[in-house]
Amino acid sequence: MKWHDRFIKNKTFNKGDWALLFDSKFKDFKAKFTTHWLGPYEIEEIFDNGAVQIKTIDQESTSFLVNGHRLKVYNRPIDKEEFMKQLIQGT
Repeated sequence: MKWHDRFIKNKTFNKGDWALLFDSKFKDFKAKFTTHWLGPYEIEEIFDNGAVQIKTIDQESTSFLVNGHRLKVYNRPIDKEEFMKQLIQGT
């Protein structure tokens, strides 16, 4: 049990973060180039029991509850201007 527990990574989500949702219907489908992740979704609320309320990032913004184990953090892409601003501040 101790050996198994050291490989478990704790996921920390914050309100407003973006996340990808694992699509379990393709779990047994071993295709090489198909993605098993849906999204990105925006995190609205995190509950104590591990459930996370997420919403779509389009105009409809539909929200629903999912298990937190089915999510992984998605880093938002930045545009060229933001990248150049960070590059200038770093030097």
